[in-house]
Amino acid sequence: DKDGRVTLWTMPGARRQATLEVGGAKVLSLAFSPDGRTLAAGGSGGTVLLWNWRAGRSLACTGSLYDVVALAFSPDGTLLASGGRVPAHLWDAVSGRQVLALKTGDHVAALAFSPDGRRLAVSSAAEGVEVWALEDGRGIQTLRGLASPVAQVRLSEDGRLLAALGHDWRLALWDLPQGRLRCVLEAPRGEFVDNAALAFSPDGQRLAA
Repeated sequence: DKDGRVTLWTMPGARRQATLEVGGAKVLSLAFSPDGRTLAAGGSGGTVLLWNWRAGRSLACTGSLYDVVALAFSPDGTLLASGGRVPAHLWDAVSGRQVLALKTGDHVAALAFSPDGRRLAVSSAAEGVEVWALEDGRGIQTLRGLASPVAQVRLSEDGRLLAALGHDWRLALWDLPQGRLRCVLEAPRGEFVDNAALAFSPDGQRLAA
């Protein structure tokens, strides 16, 4: 709303579930992550908040100069695009860090990722529709999806899958040829994460933790 609050409702039934305070700036844009766990809110102050409403945590993405009126998550939920006044931005949706600033046309009104996450369409009043090809790392593959330092990594025998266990006992699985996050799971908790073990079955169909 105009006072900087975001209210989450369960549907059907319209039962109020939670409220986020964005900080007094008018809320202009909202977007859910593909898994529904995170809600992004953009405001008139230029800040984007990433709200994990289930855990009751929020994270600020700062660096936009003016209103944020358009938001879009990548298909695997690891990147968030935001736009309004120049430049548009790409953010790491787990850490809140800026990944890239795009010199798009001014007054961005809409954003959309392609289904494979390799292209971003940007609609602006100044340039019409631009389509950007996203080259992640230019030879260095960056995998996003874990919020804590990684203690264990394992590759499947065919090299197509990579599993990583973070210090918060969250286990991520990526498809390496596509560079996409498949899922994040809660691993069995022990005393020390550096003493945990991961293993793929020979056919890559099972992962043990």
